[in-house]
Amino acid sequence: MKIISKLFFLKRTDVNLENKWWHRLFVVLFVIFVVIFFLGSLILLNISIPENKFNVDIKYNLREFSKNSSKDIANTVPAFNLLNYEVGCLKNDNSIKHFSNFALEKSICSSDIRRNIDKISEIFLQKHPSINDSKEQAIYSLTRVLDEDTESRYCFINNDIGCSSDKIIAYQKSPVFYLEVFLISVFLTYFNILFLQLIYFKGFIYIIYGKKK
Repeated sequence: MKIISKLFFLKRTDVNLENKWWHRLFVVLFVIFVVIFFLGSLILLNISIPENKFNVDIKYNLREFSKNSSKDIANTVPAFNLLNYEVGCLKNDNSIKHFSNFALEKSICSSDIRRNIDKISEIFLQKHPSINDSKEQAIYSLTRVLDEDTESRYCFINNDIGCSSDKIIAYQKSPVFYLEVFLISVFLTYFNILFLQLIYFKGFIYIIYGKKK
């Protein structure tokens, strides 16, 4: 009860409210509301607070993950999607655009694309059924892209993603993120406590009992 008493820092000490049933009802409803509001704000903030490079722990990026995978794996994207992490695009301003693992399904990565070009062309045509090229045409087109690159290529990323393979990351929320959620929740809860007490003690109680004696 001492904790609850301390929450009422705007209470009136000049009138005996403890004997009033409606005041006791307010105290119970007040405590229930504060608990629900705090828990609700934790849940909502966990969803709504923007993720960025400073409040997440980046585990992998798709390019390095593919580069360090076995050369025998024709497509590393399924393995990347099976990691138990969130997937997103790390933007230039260090914010993270989250997207579903399914968004990567049409992308293909390998640590040795030329070695696996035959299998990759089959996967490419399966994932893009609207392309009517033959397997040989697909191999030719993919090889041309490889020949035109000025650096080693490890991925063919679907254009809908709008993010390069080195910026596609697997990550999880860090303790900094959860500390941010907690502190903001405490801050919002405090101001709601203050607001309710202003209405109750400076409004409702003032109407009933008038100014302090």
